[in-house]
Amino acid sequence: MRSLLPFAAWALAVGCAPPQDNISGSAIDMTDYFIYSSSAIQTWEFINRDPSITYQLIANQSEAVEETPDGQIFSVAWNLHCVSADPECVDRTLKTVKWRVEQSRGVFLPGIVPAQGLPIDFAPEVQLALGEMDPGEFVVSNSGGFTFTATFDGFADCPVSWTGTSDWGDDCIQITLDDGDTNPATNPEIVGTYWAIVGFDVVAWQGEEDLDVWQLSKYECVGDC
Repeated sequence: MRSLLPFAAWALAVGCAPPQDNISGSAIDMTDYFIYSSSAIQTWEFINRDPSITYQLIANQSEAVEETPDGQIFSVAWNLHCVSADPECVDRTLKTVKWRVEQSRGVFLPGIVPAQGLPIDFAPEVQLALGEMDPGEFVVSNSGGFTFTATFDGFADCPVSWTGTSDWGDDCIQITLDDGDTNPATNPEIVGTYWAIVGFDVVAWQGEEDLDVWQLSKYECVGDC
């Protein structure tokens, strides 16, 4: 167990936005930041500094793995857990997001399960990142009637205030996913900004309707971690 406590194809277009700092001068292997394994079950807990929020989010990787010709699909359920006496707060599952990581091709979101409604499988899968990307590069996926654009914004300060993690600095990568729709109520399960770091996957997340960032407050990995 590894535990850290508080402190029209697969891709339809690739392009570049104005470049950002890239000290190495070479493309970044994006798959290093998103590691899922059936032998390592992960749990993430997130807090938000928005004073109006009376709960935390707990993301649990399912032990069940979906086998497909393109590789394994891993499901992560995001659960709302009340942490105050707010009588209107009710523990519940907010969403389940499916992940698939392919070394040579990148990071994919094959589907979601909304809080209400039936599971949604994206065809083609929404691509969050290419296998390798330069800061400012983006990839476009047309799926479900939406045009999803994932942009690698570059390296960024990790918006996580754990005690003892100041050495993370700007080691996080930042990716922004947009669905081309101005309505924030569409695809809220996946549209937003992601921060990820090697060894922990997504350590912070901010959806379009979030006033502040959901930041990692606890991480646990059980198995071959």
